[in-house]
Amino acid sequence: MIVSVQKADIARILGWAQGICPTRSATPALSHVLLKTKDTNCLEITATDLDMLLQCTIPATCSQQGEAVVPAKLLADVVRKMPDDHAITFSANAKNTRLEVNSDQAQFTLPLFSEKFLLPKSSELPHKLSMPLADCLHLLQRTAFAMSTNSADYVLSGVCISPHLEDNTPTLQSMASDRRKFALADVPLPDQADTLPSIIIPRRAVLEMIKILESAPETTISFACSLVQIAISTLSMHFSSRLVSGTFPPYDVSVPKSSPYRIVLDTKKYLSILDRVSTIYYQDATPWVELAITQEKLTLLCESTNSGKSEETLPIQYDGPPITLCYNVRFLLEIVQNIRSENIEILIATNANVPILIQGQGEHSLYLLMPLLRNKLINT
Repeated sequence: MIVSVQKADIARILGWAQGICPTRSATPALSHVLLKTKDTNCLEITATDLDMLLQCTIPATCSQQGEAVVPAKLLADVVRKMPDDHAITFSANAKNTRLEVNSDQAQFTLPLFSEKFLLPKSSELPHKLSMPLADCLHLLQRTAFAMSTNSADYVLSGVCISPHLEDNTPTLQSMASDRRKFALADVPLPDQADTLPSIIIPRRAVLEMIKILESAPETTISFACSLVQIAISTLSMHFSSRLVSGTFPPYDVSVPKSSPYRIVLDTKKYLSILDRVSTIYYQDATPWVELAITQEKLTLLCESTNSGKSEETLPIQYDGPPITLCYNVRFLLEIVQNIRSENIEILIATNANVPILIQGQGEHSLYLLMPLLRNKLINT
């Protein structure tokens, strides 16, 4: 195999591949990537951990056809440190035991994996549709932070994608929760999406899909799934993953249809204040913030038995009764950081023990956050 590629093209793909190839595995082949020439003008790069699969093609000049299985991390590091303004040439020797990597005056000789490269079993994906890449990215980005990291909550360790057909405007929804916070986002329902089953994309696959879609040059993707597998693809990229087996809890029914009182805040200003008052918690396990709401002002209070106390007030317009709420400040920060609109809406019920509803004005997403019991926090 003798093939030349541009550094920017292959570096981007190898960056994606590193997130998929396991660094520690009982199967050595899984820590490698497969380089394979396609015709005379393309190089195909494949990475897998047998749950996820990534296959990408990039423009190349192929002088000699062939393939090579190369350590993923080592190859990515070598390519990353090559000169930016020169093509990179890969040449496998006759016995396919060494791969020479050359760019300008830089030369590397890398070992090749001698055994067969492993590929996961593929399954039929009966549900197929096309959708804007930005919509798919919106569904994942706005909800991924709420995924559970608790392995015991396996059905919550991912993002649920499901069509929502009950309202006048059908949508495709994404949901995630760790039982303390809940995130929901939606986009207009794509054509042929009304028959999609409700699926749960696992946490690792969600994070890799976000990374891939954020730097993909295309504007439209193909989306396909079954009850056990999902795939997204463009003209030059194909990514697939196994799905989480199980049913996502019906959290959407707990979203209040209306709340009697509302506060509208400037998103950047509110985020800045939250970040500032929470500085006091640099070593606390359960950092909390108290929101004291009156008709004229909102007071944010953080207090730590180890570090002291912080407080800040901002003017608001609020026509409800005075109320004091308490939440995990890190969770609240995560929610506000995911809002892109200029203003944020906080919808408040008169009962301080029910979840607070937060959304960005004009955004197709909303968030619920469970309250904390301040008395218990102070006593501990």
